[in-house]
Amino acid sequence: MAIAASFAMVIGSGLLTGTAGVLMKPICEDLGFSRGTYSLTRTVISMVSIFFVPFIRKLIPKIGANKVLLIGAVSIALTNLLYTVFPKIWQFFIIATIQGVFTNALSLFVAANYINAWFKDSIGTATAIAYAGTGLGNSLFSPIINSIIEATSWRTAYLVTSVTAIVVLVPVLLFFMKDRPESVGLEKYTSNKKKETKQTLVAKPSDADYSMYEIRRMPSFYMLIIAFVLMSLFNNGPWAHTIAFLSDTGYSTSAATAMNSFYLIMLTVGKLVMGVMFDRLGRKLTVSIVSVLIILAPLAALFINIPGAVWIYCICLGFTGGTYTVGLNLVLGDIFGHRSFGDVLSIFTMITSFTGAFASPFMGTIFDITGSYRLSYMIFLVMAVISVSFILYTSFRKKAVKE
Repeated sequence: MAIAASFAMVIGSGLLTGTAGVLMKPICEDLGFSRGTYSLTRTVISMVSIFFVPFIRKLIPKIGANKVLLIGAVSIALTNLLYTVFPKIWQFFIIATIQGVFTNALSLFVAANYINAWFKDSIGTATAIAYAGTGLGNSLFSPIINSIIEATSWRTAYLVTSVTAIVVLVPVLLFFMKDRPESVGLEKYTSNKKKETKQTLVAKPSDADYSMYEIRRMPSFYMLIIAFVLMSLFNNGPWAHTIAFLSDTGYSTSAATAMNSFYLIMLTVGKLVMGVMFDRLGRKLTVSIVSVLIILAPLAALFINIPGAVWIYCICLGFTGGTYTVGLNLVLGDIFGHRSFGDVLSIFTMITSFTGAFASPFMGTIFDITGSYRLSYMIFLVMAVISVSFILYTSFRKKAVKE
Protein backbone atom coordinates (compact mmCIF):
# COMPACT_ATOMS: atom_id res chain seq x y z
CA MET A 1 0.00 0.00 0.00
CA ALA A 2 2.92 2.33 0.64
CA ILE A 3 4.15 1.58 -2.89
CA ALA A 4 0.69 2.28 -4.31
CA ALA A 5 0.60 5.63 -2.50
CA SER A 6 4.10 6.38 -3.78
CA PHE A 7 3.03 5.63 -7.35
CA ALA A 8 0.09 8.01 -6.97
CA MET A 9 2.52 10.71 -5.84
CA VAL A 10 4.90 9.91 -8.72
CA ILE A 11 2.22 10.64 -11.30
CA GLY A 12 0.35 13.31 -9.34
CA SER A 13 3.41 15.36 -8.46
CA GLY A 14 5.62 14.53 -11.42
CA LEU A 15 3.04 15.26 -14.10
CA LEU A 16 0.55 17.62 -12.50
CA THR A 17 1.66 19.69 -9.51
CA GLY A 18 5.44 19.38 -9.87
CA THR A 19 5.84 21.06 -13.26
CA ALA A 20 5.99 24.68 -12.07
CA GLY A 21 9.79 24.89 -12.04
CA VAL A 22 10.14 23.57 -15.59
CA LEU A 23 7.30 25.66 -17.01
CA MET A 24 8.00 28.99 -15.32
CA LYS A 25 10.71 30.31 -17.63
CA PRO A 26 9.09 29.34 -20.99
CA ILE A 27 5.70 30.65 -19.89
CA CYS A 28 7.14 33.97 -18.69
CA GLU A 29 9.18 34.41 -21.87
CA ASP A 30 6.26 33.50 -24.14
CA LEU A 31 3.53 35.52 -22.42
CA GLY A 32 5.66 38.37 -21.09
CA PHE A 33 5.04 37.74 -17.39
CA SER A 34 7.64 38.68 -14.78
CA ARG A 35 8.79 35.78 -12.64
CA GLY A 36 7.49 37.47 -9.51
CA THR A 37 4.02 37.95 -11.00
CA TYR A 38 3.83 34.43 -12.40
CA SER A 39 5.00 33.01 -9.06
CA LEU A 40 1.96 34.62 -7.46
CA THR A 41 -0.21 32.02 -9.18
CA ARG A 42 1.43 29.42 -6.92
CA THR A 43 0.65 31.67 -3.97
CA VAL A 44 -3.00 31.85 -4.98
CA ILE A 45 -3.17 28.05 -5.22
CA SER A 46 -1.62 27.62 -1.77
CA MET A 47 -3.71 30.33 -0.14
CA VAL A 48 -6.99 28.96 -1.45
CA SER A 49 -6.01 25.38 -0.61
CA ILE A 50 -5.60 26.29 3.06
CA PHE A 51 -9.32 26.85 3.53
CA PHE A 52 -10.15 23.40 2.18
CA VAL A 53 -7.82 21.37 4.42
CA PRO A 54 -10.51 20.86 7.14
CA PHE A 55 -13.02 19.82 4.47
CA ILE A 56 -10.62 17.29 2.95
CA ARG A 57 -9.72 16.04 6.44
CA LYS A 58 -13.41 15.26 7.04
CA LEU A 59 -13.89 13.87 3.54
CA ILE A 60 -11.14 11.21 3.85
CA PRO A 61 -12.97 8.92 6.36
CA LYS A 62 -16.25 9.36 4.47
CA ILE A 63 -15.24 8.34 0.93
CA GLY A 64 -11.69 7.06 1.39
CA ALA A 65 -8.24 8.50 0.71
CA ASN A 66 -8.06 6.83 -2.70
CA LYS A 67 -11.20 8.58 -3.95
CA VAL A 68 -10.03 11.91 -2.51
CA LEU A 69 -6.78 11.48 -4.47
CA LEU A 70 -8.83 10.64 -7.57
CA ILE A 71 -10.89 13.81 -7.28
CA GLY A 72 -7.72 15.85 -6.87
CA ALA A 73 -5.91 14.22 -9.82
CA VAL A 74 -8.74 14.64 -12.33
CA SER A 75 -9.48 18.20 -11.23
CA ILE A 76 -5.85 19.38 -11.41
CA ALA A 77 -5.34 17.67 -14.78
CA LEU A 78 -8.38 19.36 -16.32
CA THR A 79 -7.64 22.80 -14.90
CA ASN A 80 -4.01 22.60 -16.10
CA LEU A 81 -5.42 22.52 -19.64
CA LEU A 82 -7.09 25.88 -19.06
CA TYR A 83 -3.66 27.57 -18.86
CA THR A 84 -3.10 26.67 -22.51
CA VAL A 85 -6.10 28.62 -23.79
CA PHE A 86 -6.21 31.68 -21.53
CA PRO A 87 -3.06 33.84 -21.99
CA LYS A 88 -3.74 36.74 -19.60
CA ILE A 89 -2.23 36.86 -16.13
CA TRP A 90 -5.59 37.64 -14.49
CA GLN A 91 -6.96 34.53 -16.18
CA PHE A 92 -4.07 32.54 -14.72
CA PHE A 93 -5.07 33.80 -11.28
CA ILE A 94 -8.66 32.63 -11.77
CA ILE A 95 -7.48 29.18 -12.88
CA ALA A 96 -5.10 29.07 -9.91
CA THR A 97 -8.02 29.83 -7.59
CA ILE A 98 -9.94 26.87 -8.98
CA GLN A 99 -6.91 24.63 -8.61
CA GLY A 100 -6.47 25.73 -5.01
CA VAL A 101 -9.79 24.09 -4.14
CA PHE A 102 -8.50 20.67 -5.23
CA THR A 103 -4.75 20.87 -4.59
CA ASN A 104 -4.71 19.32 -1.13
CA ALA A 105 -6.88 16.47 -2.40
CA LEU A 106 -3.82 15.39 -4.41
CA SER A 107 -1.22 15.95 -1.74
CA LEU A 108 1.06 14.38 0.83
CA PHE A 109 -1.50 15.37 3.47
CA VAL A 110 -3.91 12.74 2.11
CA ALA A 111 -1.08 10.22 1.65
CA ALA A 112 -0.04 10.68 5.30
CA ASN A 113 -3.53 9.89 6.54
CA TYR A 114 -3.58 6.87 4.22
CA ILE A 115 -0.30 5.50 5.63
CA ASN A 116 -1.46 6.15 9.19
CA ALA A 117 -4.51 3.97 8.51
CA TRP A 118 -2.43 1.04 7.20
CA PHE A 119 0.68 1.00 9.43
CA LYS A 120 1.23 0.71 13.17
CA ASP A 121 4.95 -0.14 13.02
CA SER A 122 7.73 0.85 10.57
CA ILE A 123 5.71 3.96 9.90
CA GLY A 124 8.89 5.93 9.15
CA THR A 125 9.85 3.64 6.29
CA ALA A 126 6.28 3.43 4.99
CA THR A 127 5.89 7.21 5.06
CA ALA A 128 9.22 7.64 3.30
CA ILE A 129 8.24 5.22 0.52
CA ALA A 130 4.92 7.00 -0.04
CA TYR A 131 6.44 10.47 0.08
CA ALA A 132 9.37 9.51 -2.15
CA GLY A 133 6.95 9.51 -5.05
CA THR A 134 6.95 13.30 -5.26
CA GLY A 135 10.68 13.68 -5.77
CA LEU A 136 10.87 10.58 -7.95
CA GLY A 137 8.06 11.81 -10.17
CA ASN A 138 9.60 15.24 -10.56
CA SER A 139 13.06 13.84 -11.32
CA LEU A 140 11.69 11.40 -13.90
CA PHE A 141 9.36 13.74 -15.70
CA SER A 142 11.16 17.10 -15.53
CA PRO A 143 13.61 16.24 -18.36
CA ILE A 144 10.77 14.73 -20.40
CA ILE A 145 8.61 17.82 -19.97
CA ASN A 146 11.57 20.05 -20.81
CA SER A 147 12.19 18.03 -23.98
CA ILE A 148 8.54 18.38 -24.99
CA ILE A 149 8.74 22.14 -24.42
CA GLU A 150 11.92 22.45 -26.50
CA ALA A 151 10.50 20.28 -29.31
CA THR A 152 7.01 21.82 -29.36
CA SER A 153 5.74 24.26 -26.73
CA TRP A 154 4.79 24.55 -23.08
CA ARG A 155 1.12 24.24 -24.12
CA THR A 156 1.76 20.81 -25.64
CA ALA A 157 3.58 19.80 -22.47
CA TYR A 158 0.51 20.67 -20.39
CA LEU A 159 -1.72 18.66 -22.75
CA VAL A 160 0.50 15.56 -22.71
CA THR A 161 0.95 15.56 -18.94
CA SER A 162 -2.73 16.08 -18.15
CA VAL A 163 -3.98 13.33 -20.45
CA THR A 164 -1.29 10.88 -19.30
CA ALA A 165 -2.04 11.52 -15.63
CA ILE A 166 -5.76 10.84 -16.05
CA VAL A 167 -5.24 7.66 -18.11
CA VAL A 168 -2.74 6.21 -15.63
CA LEU A 169 -4.04 7.36 -12.25
CA VAL A 170 -7.77 6.68 -12.55
CA PRO A 171 -7.50 2.86 -12.71
CA VAL A 172 -4.74 2.75 -10.09
CA LEU A 173 -6.69 4.78 -7.55
CA LEU A 174 -9.97 2.97 -8.20
CA PHE A 175 -8.80 -0.64 -8.36
CA PHE A 176 -5.40 -0.97 -6.67
CA MET A 177 -5.45 1.40 -3.68
CA LYS A 178 -7.65 0.15 -0.86
CA ASP A 179 -8.63 2.72 1.72
CA ARG A 180 -8.24 0.66 4.90
CA PRO A 181 -6.85 -2.79 5.73
CA GLU A 182 -10.22 -3.77 7.21
CA SER A 183 -11.81 -3.40 3.76
CA VAL A 184 -9.78 -6.39 2.51
CA GLY A 185 -9.84 -8.43 5.72
CA LEU A 186 -6.47 -7.29 7.07
CA GLU A 187 -5.17 -5.43 10.11
CA LYS A 188 -2.70 -2.56 10.47
CA TYR A 189 0.86 -3.68 9.79
CA THR A 190 2.65 -4.73 12.98
CA SER A 191 6.23 -6.02 13.12
CA ASN A 192 6.71 -9.76 13.65
CA LYS A 193 8.54 -9.10 16.90
CA LYS A 194 5.57 -7.28 18.36
CA LYS A 195 3.17 -9.94 17.06
CA GLU A 196 5.17 -12.62 18.88
CA THR A 197 5.09 -10.76 22.20
CA LYS A 198 1.54 -9.53 21.91
CA GLN A 199 0.14 -12.42 23.98
CA THR A 200 2.72 -12.23 26.77
CA LEU A 201 3.14 -8.54 27.36
CA VAL A 202 0.71 -6.13 28.90
CA ALA A 203 0.39 -3.12 26.66
CA LYS A 204 1.44 0.15 28.21
CA PRO A 205 0.06 3.51 27.24
CA SER A 206 2.43 5.44 24.97
CA ASP A 207 4.57 8.06 26.66
CA ALA A 208 3.66 10.36 23.79
CA ASP A 209 0.03 10.02 22.78
CA TYR A 210 -1.87 13.14 23.67
CA SER A 211 -5.21 14.77 23.05
CA MET A 212 -5.44 17.94 21.00
CA TYR A 213 -6.26 19.84 24.19
CA GLU A 214 -3.00 18.68 25.81
CA ILE A 215 -0.95 19.36 22.70
CA ARG A 216 -2.15 22.95 22.44
CA ARG A 217 -0.78 23.58 25.94
CA MET A 218 2.74 22.43 25.06
CA PRO A 219 5.47 24.98 24.18
CA SER A 220 6.96 22.31 21.87
CA PHE A 221 3.86 22.55 19.69
CA TYR A 222 4.41 26.25 19.01
CA MET A 223 8.18 25.94 18.64
CA LEU A 224 7.68 23.29 15.98
CA ILE A 225 5.13 25.47 14.20
CA ILE A 226 7.71 28.26 13.95
CA ALA A 227 10.42 25.81 12.84
CA PHE A 228 8.35 24.24 10.08
CA VAL A 229 6.91 27.60 8.98
CA LEU A 230 10.47 28.80 8.31
CA MET A 231 11.28 25.48 6.68
CA SER A 232 8.27 25.84 4.39
CA LEU A 233 9.67 29.16 3.20
CA PHE A 234 13.20 28.03 2.37
CA ASN A 235 11.91 24.79 0.82
CA ASN A 236 9.11 26.08 -1.40
CA GLY A 237 11.14 28.97 -2.80
CA PRO A 238 14.11 27.04 -4.31
CA TRP A 239 11.80 24.21 -5.40
CA ALA A 240 10.23 26.42 -8.09
CA HIS A 241 13.30 28.55 -8.89
CA THR A 242 16.21 26.09 -9.00
CA ILE A 243 16.23 25.71 -12.79
CA ALA A 244 16.06 29.48 -13.30
CA PHE A 245 18.69 30.02 -10.57
CA LEU A 246 21.16 27.59 -12.13
CA SER A 247 20.59 28.82 -15.69
CA ASP A 248 21.21 32.39 -14.50
CA THR A 249 24.57 31.32 -13.05
CA GLY A 250 25.78 30.08 -16.44
CA TYR A 251 24.30 26.63 -16.90
CA SER A 252 22.41 25.89 -20.12
CA THR A 253 18.70 25.19 -19.77
CA SER A 254 19.23 21.48 -20.40
CA ALA A 255 22.10 21.32 -17.88
CA ALA A 256 20.08 23.25 -15.29
CA THR A 257 17.15 20.90 -15.85
CA ALA A 258 19.47 17.90 -15.44
CA MET A 259 20.82 19.29 -12.15
CA ASN A 260 17.26 19.98 -11.04
CA SER A 261 16.44 16.34 -11.77
CA PHE A 262 19.45 15.29 -9.69
CA TYR A 263 18.15 17.48 -6.85
CA LEU A 264 14.76 15.79 -7.14
CA ILE A 265 16.43 12.38 -7.09
CA MET A 266 18.16 13.45 -3.89
CA LEU A 267 14.76 14.54 -2.60
CA THR A 268 13.54 10.99 -3.21
CA VAL A 269 16.66 9.39 -1.71
CA GLY A 270 16.55 11.77 1.23
CA LYS A 271 12.98 10.80 2.08
CA LEU A 272 13.75 7.09 1.93
CA VAL A 273 16.95 7.40 3.94
CA MET A 274 15.28 9.64 6.50
CA GLY A 275 12.42 7.21 7.02
CA VAL A 276 14.76 4.27 7.56
CA MET A 277 17.05 6.36 9.82
CA PHE A 278 14.08 7.42 11.91
CA ASP A 279 13.03 3.79 12.45
CA ARG A 280 16.61 2.56 13.09
CA LEU A 281 18.40 5.48 14.77
CA GLY A 282 15.57 7.35 16.43
CA ARG A 283 14.46 10.96 16.29
CA LYS A 284 17.40 12.64 18.02
CA LEU A 285 20.25 11.25 15.93
CA THR A 286 18.30 11.59 12.68
CA VAL A 287 17.40 15.20 13.39
CA SER A 288 21.04 15.98 14.28
CA ILE A 289 22.40 14.61 11.01
CA VAL A 290 19.77 16.24 8.82
CA SER A 291 20.17 19.61 10.58
CA VAL A 292 23.71 19.94 9.20
CA LEU A 293 22.44 19.35 5.65
CA ILE A 294 19.66 21.91 6.08
CA ILE A 295 22.16 24.67 6.83
CA LEU A 296 24.55 23.57 4.08
CA ALA A 297 21.90 23.98 1.34
CA PRO A 298 21.63 27.81 1.35
CA LEU A 299 25.38 28.08 2.09
CA ALA A 300 26.18 26.14 -1.06
CA ALA A 301 23.80 28.36 -3.06
CA LEU A 302 25.69 31.47 -1.93
CA PHE A 303 28.95 29.93 -3.22
CA ILE A 304 27.44 28.15 -6.22
CA ASN A 305 30.31 29.10 -8.56
CA ILE A 306 32.87 27.21 -6.47
CA PRO A 307 33.63 23.80 -8.07
CA GLY A 308 31.46 21.12 -6.51
CA ALA A 309 29.12 23.58 -4.78
CA VAL A 310 26.25 22.83 -7.15
CA TRP A 311 26.40 19.15 -6.18
CA ILE A 312 26.38 20.00 -2.47
CA TYR A 313 23.48 22.37 -3.10
CA CYS A 314 21.38 19.74 -4.88
CA ILE A 315 22.14 16.99 -2.36
CA CYS A 316 21.47 19.11 0.72
CA LEU A 317 18.40 20.80 -0.77
CA GLY A 318 17.01 17.34 -1.54
CA PHE A 319 17.42 16.20 2.06
CA THR A 320 15.96 19.49 3.29
CA GLY A 321 12.85 18.85 1.23
CA GLY A 322 12.55 15.45 2.83
CA THR A 323 12.66 17.06 6.27
CA TYR A 324 9.78 19.35 5.40
CA THR A 325 7.61 16.42 4.30
CA VAL A 326 8.62 13.07 5.80
CA GLY A 327 10.37 14.71 8.76
CA LEU A 328 7.30 16.77 9.62
CA ASN A 329 5.07 13.71 9.87
CA LEU A 330 7.55 11.59 11.79
CA VAL A 331 8.52 14.29 14.27
CA LEU A 332 4.89 15.17 14.98
CA GLY A 333 3.94 11.53 15.44
CA ASP A 334 6.96 10.77 17.63
CA ILE A 335 6.58 13.79 19.91
CA PHE A 336 2.79 14.05 20.16
CA GLY A 337 1.68 10.50 19.32
CA HIS A 338 -0.93 9.24 16.86
CA ARG A 339 -4.04 9.81 18.92
CA SER A 340 -4.55 13.26 17.42
CA PHE A 341 -2.17 12.87 14.48
CA GLY A 342 -4.69 13.83 11.79
CA ASP A 343 -5.75 16.98 13.63
CA VAL A 344 -2.17 18.06 14.36
CA LEU A 345 -1.07 17.40 10.79
CA SER A 346 -4.01 19.39 9.39
CA ILE A 347 -3.05 22.39 11.54
CA PHE A 348 0.58 22.24 10.40
CA THR A 349 -0.52 21.73 6.79
CA MET A 350 -2.73 24.82 6.84
CA ILE A 351 -0.14 27.04 8.50
CA THR A 352 2.85 25.92 6.44
CA SER A 353 0.81 26.07 3.23
CA PHE A 354 -0.10 29.67 4.04
CA THR A 355 3.47 30.76 4.71
CA GLY A 356 5.03 28.58 2.04
CA ALA A 357 2.75 30.22 -0.52
CA PHE A 358 4.83 33.39 -0.27
CA ALA A 359 8.21 31.71 -0.82
CA SER A 360 8.15 31.47 -4.60
CA PRO A 361 6.86 35.01 -5.27
CA PHE A 362 9.28 36.26 -2.61
CA MET A 363 12.21 34.82 -4.55
CA GLY A 364 10.75 36.00 -7.85
CA THR A 365 10.23 39.53 -6.58
CA ILE A 366 13.76 39.75 -5.15
CA PHE A 367 15.09 38.57 -8.50
CA ASP A 368 13.00 41.17 -10.36
CA ILE A 369 14.35 43.93 -8.09
CA THR A 370 17.99 42.86 -7.73
CA GLY A 371 18.51 40.70 -10.81
CA SER A 372 19.88 37.94 -8.58
CA TYR A 373 18.75 35.22 -6.16
CA ARG A 374 21.67 35.87 -3.77
CA LEU A 375 19.71 37.95 -1.23
CA SER A 376 17.01 35.27 -1.11
CA TYR A 377 19.51 32.59 -0.12
CA MET A 378 21.07 34.84 2.52
CA ILE A 379 17.65 35.22 4.14
CA PHE A 380 16.99 31.50 3.79
CA LEU A 381 20.26 30.75 5.59
CA VAL A 382 19.11 32.75 8.61
CA MET A 383 15.74 30.96 8.53
CA ALA A 384 17.49 27.59 8.35
CA VAL A 385 19.59 28.32 11.45
CA ILE A 386 16.54 29.39 13.47
CA SER A 387 14.46 26.43 12.28
CA VAL A 388 17.17 23.89 13.07
CA SER A 389 17.73 25.41 16.51
CA PHE A 390 14.05 25.03 17.44
CA ILE A 391 13.78 21.47 16.13
CA LEU A 392 16.96 20.39 17.94
CA TYR A 393 15.85 22.02 21.18
CA THR A 394 12.45 20.32 21.01
CA SER A 395 13.90 16.93 20.07
CA PHE A 396 16.53 16.89 22.84
CA ARG A 397 14.35 18.05 25.69
CA LYS A 398 14.13 15.39 28.37
CA LYS A 399 10.41 16.00 28.33
CA ALA A 400 8.86 17.07 25.05
CA VAL A 401 5.48 16.87 26.71
CA LYS A 402 3.49 18.91 29.18
CA GLU A 403 6.32 21.35 29.73
